[in-house]
Amino acid sequence: MLAGRSAIFERAGASSFLASLAVFACLSALIGILHPLSRINTVNLERGESFNALASLQKEMAAQNTKQDQCLLFGSSLVLAPALQDEAAFRNAPFKRFFERRLTALESDLGHKKRVYLLAVGGEMASDAFFVAQQLLDSPAFKNGGGTKTIVYGIAPRDFSDNLFPRVDASPIFRLHAGLRDLPFYFARHWRQVDFNQSATIVCEKLNPLYCMRTDWQNLAQIRAKRALEKILPMVVFEKYSDSLELKAQRRGLLPGEAIGTPQVYPGFALEHNDSQKTHAEYIRRYTPYDKSKADVQFAYLDRFISLAREHGIDVTLVNMPLSRRNMSIMPIDAYSDYLARVKAAAIKGGARLVDLNQGEMQNDDRYADTVHMKPAVSREFMQIMAGVIGGKTDGNRSVSVLNGNRQY
Repeated sequence: MLAGRSAIFERAGASSFLASLAVFACLSALIGILHPLSRINTVNLERGESFNALASLQKEMAAQNTKQDQCLLFGSSLVLAPALQDEAAFRNAPFKRFFERRLTALESDLGHKKRVYLLAVGGEMASDAFFVAQQLLDSPAFKNGGGTKTIVYGIAPRDFSDNLFPRVDASPIFRLHAGLRDLPFYFARHWRQVDFNQSATIVCEKLNPLYCMRTDWQNLAQIRAKRALEKILPMVVFEKYSDSLELKAQRRGLLPGEAIGTPQVYPGFALEHNDSQKTHAEYIRRYTPYDKSKADVQFAYLDRFISLAREHGIDVTLVNMPLSRRNMSIMPIDAYSDYLARVKAAAIKGGARLVDLNQGEMQNDDRYADTVHMKPAVSREFMQIMAGVIGGKTDGNRSVSVLNGNRQY
């Protein structure tokens, strides 16, 4: 009798466990499809630049379904700043930085012969560019679009060796856009740097969207709990940011982790950045010492980026982005020459075109807002040069070296 009851309880327990597992799997799948955090006013991965820029472009491509030729512009903030600053001046109106990524100013420069989409993200490494490109190029919205497609990728030394960027998986873009298929390549290059627990965490994040976003969900739960406590218990007041960004205990304001609205781009104003002194000190830390092992990993992803584009029948142009002379002066000896030699080798290996814009007057310090990012007044001039690059031409008034296949001219 007791044995029979025990068996019934065991079966019931097993059924409950399987049911709970099924519910958890369904919930995780729904979260991975619906992305509910993207509509909640907290700081989370799905409220960030890479997620929303990519989602917005896919949505626009699907809606337009144009047969017009398309150009995809990749890069870090070195590309992002002049592109958005120029676009704001062209529109003469503010717009949402994360969500509006069609460059109508550049399209105008090209005689409206191409649609130009901006996929540059602040802090983007070469590995990040690969994951974003892979996500977009494999999407139905992109595949169903007609016309010839090209990629222009603006690169710089920091995109390949950054001491403030420990590993590929440290990037939000890796967590959002890398999949299980990307893990063998990742582990082959990081197996000495990640222990068993870290490896297991990375695998679990790729298997389960809910687990991947666990920190964001915990943050949301804490914020909701604090708001509820303040309503229930009038004597409880948590620290919040006021309009002046002062953090103190107060009734009004935003709790740490809350985010209302989205960053805007305004005509005539530079994108947010530190002052020159802070940026200069920051880049000394980023550049020094030059870590060739990190560069090895990132250049391997550059090779994958070019190969991915080629697999989709897309020509790639690499643009060596201009930097100020002050910024160039803090790079370790031989770091820049090693970077440029590797870029040229990658271009030849993958059959990509390379345009070197880091020369001449484009390096003048007075062109940069913080020694790294171009001033709004310079953005128009630079984007006109980029229009020449996209159109397969170069500005005849400037000395611009171009590497195409294995020929330099």
